[in-house]
Amino acid sequence: MRETHPEVKARLADLNPGEMIAGLRRGDLDVALTGQEGGVLGREFYTRTLVRLPAMAAVPASHPLAQRDRIALRELRNEMFIGAPDEEMPGRNQWISGLCRKAGFRPRFGPEGHSIAQLFSLIVDEPGVTLLPSYLRSYPYAGVKLVDLEDKPAQWDLLVVWHRGRASAALTVLLKALEEAAKAH
Repeated sequence: MRETHPEVKARLADLNPGEMIAGLRRGDLDVALTGQEGGVLGREFYTRTLVRLPAMAAVPASHPLAQRDRIALRELRNEMFIGAPDEEMPGRNQWISGLCRKAGFRPRFGPEGHSIAQLFSLIVDEPGVTLLPSYLRSYPYAGVKLVDLEDKPAQWDLLVVWHRGRASAALTVLLKALEEAAKAH
């Protein structure tokens, strides 16, 4: 964007999904990139799925399933899942629950992580498991192993969310750039 449209000034903010949603609602943010949490905004804002990524199981490195390349989600049936507070990551626990229901069980949630780093820490300390998007494979955390899931419907969506009726020229350019970057992924 800086090279092709230097007139567009963007300010990036590192926020959790709940903070992004609040910022959009207050009008502090023009656009947000979020996971499937943004799907709850479909009536208030425009949303577009940029990319669908495989979901992965995050398990303690000492867990027997950590030694495998792929597992079925149903193999996590008896595990405690690390969730997230709904005000910070809305819809995340429901996303996990929905995937687990498709695999034939209801997850048992334990402690909640308020950030990715805290989720990883709880996986090791409690121990517990959770589901995460595959892009976090490049986010190594000692004591945690990300394992591919065999389940085809186990996916995570990266969404772009923006205000209805506010399609400025700069926003249109940004949306197009995001779509092109997602296609190249």
